[in-house]
Amino acid sequence: MLSFRRMKKSEKKYAIQLAREEINIEPKRLDEYKTLLIYNGRERIGFVSFGFKPGKTIYIYILAFEKHAQRQGFGSMVIESIIRYGREKDKCFKGLSATIHKINEPAIDAAKKYGFLVTGERTKYFDLMRPVSS
Repeated sequence: MLSFRRMKKSEKKYAIQLAREEINIEPKRLDEYKTLLIYNGRERIGFVSFGFKPGKTIYIYILAFEKHAQRQGFGSMVIESIIRYGREKDKCFKGLSATIHKINEPAIDAAKKYGFLVTGERTKYFDLMRPVSS
């Protein structure tokens, strides 16, 4: 059973290091989003950073897991939890969006598996959307 806890300022270094190591990005906007640590039981296994955007969607800024927690279905559990959160906060909630670097094929494959569709393409990134029904 997954649980979430809001990240404290003292834990920001953990999130930055995990993002660097596991998804090869340098997060610069964590403070602009709701950032939660993800736990499996008592073990911290990753974090997610997200926020509402215009158009009644939640933008997932970063979702990163410890290496040993990858490919175990935790990603889909987090996605479903964010969808529930979106529905609770806004009755007109329309879905999730994300931007993924084109070279991050595992993340693109996972996003497609979770129902995300490519809605745009830029030089280095894909824009993705996962619509949700009311």
